[in-house]
Amino acid sequence: MFSYPDTGDLIGMESTSRCYTGLLADFIALRDRSCRTPYCDAPIRHTDHIVAHAKGGATRERNGQGTCEGCNYVKNHPDHLIGGDAGETCVLTDGLTASSRPPAPPGHPPPTRSPISRTLMNIEFRQRTKTPFTTY
Repeated sequence: MFSYPDTGDLIGMESTSRCYTGLLADFIALRDRSCRTPYCDAPIRHTDHIVAHAKGGATRERNGQGTCEGCNYVKNHPDHLIGGDAGETCVLTDGLTASSRPPAPPGHPPPTRSPISRTLMNIEFRQRTKTPFTTY
């Protein structure tokens, strides 16, 4: 596990296994909350790669997604293309494209692919959450 030094927020998890198991699978299920396929809000039943392991996708948090059984099985169809990462997953099927993002953790900004955007979001988040001290 890798965490951000200033806040301790989890920023990365990697596994030497091909499958998502244990805490890594639990983390992805908590992050995604429901199936990540656009317009599908079914409960998560499988934790799998966004970019397939067979196509070089790593078993890590940024390449993992929670899906329902049906969406996980259908994503292997040749006419169904999936790409992106944990910040935004894109699905292309029959010439139509849709994307999904995980919900923001309670009290935190949503995940993003860009390190610059993440840094700016962290700065903005810290500014918004500062509570002024009151003296009595």
